Amino acid sequence: MNAKAGRPRDETKRAAILLAAGQCFLRDGLEGASMDSIADAAGVSKLTVYNNFQNKETLFREVISAKCREFSPPDSFLALVDQAPRAALTQIANGFLRLMLQPEVVAMHRVVIGEAGRNPRVAELLNEAGARPTLAAFSELLKAWVKAGKLEIPATERASDHFFNMLKGHMLQEVTLNLRALPSSSEVKRHIDDCVDMFLRAYEVRR
Repeated sequence: MNAKAGRPRDETKRAAILLAAGQCFLRDGLEGASMDSIADAAGVSKLTVYNNFQNKETLFREVISAKCREFSPPDSFLALVDQAPRAALTQIANGFLRLMLQPEVVAMHRVVIGEAGRNPRVAELLNEAGARPTLAAFSELLKAWVKAGKLEIPATERASDHFFNMLKGHMLQEVTLNLRALPSSSEVKRHIDDCVDMFLRAYEVRR
């Protein structure tokens, strides 16, 4: 069911639906959450939910995308092209780890891990809304830096993958598996500085 043509979207209701959906997905998972329960939690009708989001998968993707945009929107990466790579990489890394270490994001990853074995689609949706556009956008920034002579990167897609996986590291895995508490701000800063240093040592222009 699609939104009615020409009907103005109520952004307040849309935001309430996204908030309620996030809470329902965390509590019940993608399979367990229903559009009825989301509508009840948002204080709107089920028709209003469908007028804003075509189906539950679309709503799940938008919950993930909205959270990603809140901390580090991929469409802003190219806006950093004129900055020195170290400063821009540090800014991107800060946004990424602030996002990944948000308690609700950690909780969502736990839900996805628990559900993916019986429902791989939930992991696909997370990847479509979060990792894939982020990696692609960062690769475009790297290509722009290569073209400008700021970095030497033979394969920007692989370098993009390396950068974000280096940032996640063992630290994020331990947090997700509830093996440790959230790291301190000083620990995160040190980790980011180390990752940016290693990335630049690998791809800086050799004079």
